[in-house]
Amino acid sequence: VCRFIEKLPHIKGKWAKAGGRIELQPWQIFILTTVFGWVARESGLRRFKTVYLEMPRKNGKSSMSSGVGIYCCCADGEEGGEIYSAATTRDQAKIVWQDAWHMVERSPGLKAAFGVSTTAHAISQVRTASRFQALSAEGNSLDGLNIHCAIVAELHAHRTRKVFDVLETATGARSQPLLWLITTAGADQSGICYEQRTYLTKIL
Repeated sequence: VCRFIEKLPHIKGKWAKAGGRIELQPWQIFILTTVFGWVARESGLRRFKTVYLEMPRKNGKSSMSSGVGIYCCCADGEEGGEIYSAATTRDQAKIVWQDAWHMVERSPGLKAAFGVSTTAHAISQVRTASRFQALSAEGNSLDGLNIHCAIVAELHAHRTRKVFDVLETATGARSQPLLWLITTAGADQSGICYEQRTYLTKIL
């Protein structure tokens, strides 16, 4: 997964202008290798199904998360994989997905090697019938999901459990689903973000 993500291009700022590719930092490699590399010996399936990442702005959350979404869509070996970038609003949900969309568009080698294509609203792999889309809590778009990977942006902004609970229950039919929760620090101690943070702290 690290080698895969490091082949993706930067799409913003001076690194994109220079044609640079993502270079993972040691702490990012630690996260990715723990999540994707810690598997059961008998089944080969991942141990961890929920990832909580809390960090300040401008530390590469979106870029790394976009790479995870692309990987889960086309290189994770899941048939009919449904990958979503989710948030409370469509604009917020599109941030990670749009970054991923541009990464794929600028990677002809990725398209050719993995049979990946893009449309206005999705990144798709025909061979496995997998797709990566943006998803928001607006309207009734949360019904009928069968999630392989959900990247939940700015968890601290979720005032209710609605989005998290729907996404979590929608992973039940998958053998190794992944809830990838990313957030900056928040002040609300009554929401789902603080609940997840408290649970994680107790585990550690």
